[in-house]
Amino acid sequence: MKKGLTILAVFFLSLTTVIAADFRGLSWGATQTEVMKTESGKPSLVSDEILIWQVPLYGFNANRIYNFKANRLVSTMYLISEPKDFEKAWLNYNTLKNDLIKKYGKPSVDEFTTKNEKLNTARKAAYFVKDFYESTLWFLERSSISLISNFDQKGRFVICLFYVDIKNK
Repeated sequence: MKKGLTILAVFFLSLTTVIAADFRGLSWGATQTEVMKTESGKPSLVSDEILIWQVPLYGFNANRIYNFKANRLVSTMYLISEPKDFEKAWLNYNTLKNDLIKKYGKPSVDEFTTKNEKLNTARKAAYFVKDFYESTLWFLERSSISLISNFDQKGRFVICLFYVDIKNK
């Protein structure tokens, strides 16, 4: 009987840990030390408020950025800038977006805008003429997730994927 209760307690504790995870197995409020234990390799930048790792993400080279307030994790971001292979970037971006929709469900906001009104219903055409801005947002119990993409002034396709602790505004 005691062994059964122990197994049940371990199960519920591990379930609580899984439920409480907000980003890559970490919960909001994790310390820099806790974050560093979950990453491999050395960060490319370390400061009191930021840790950055260069990582692959959906075929892109990305920066995974952790933001801290008083040594507690409050937000994370993937920052991707694709300077050249626009066909591959288009495919990778759409795979990323579709996987996020599968994981988090229908977004609360899913907006696409372009300066040229003729392209308002033609996402792919707007993308290839670099007249493309899209934002997709999910609001979860403990986090907001934003996927924002557009072209910068140098013509690079930029994707930002934000995860933010909604209790720490």
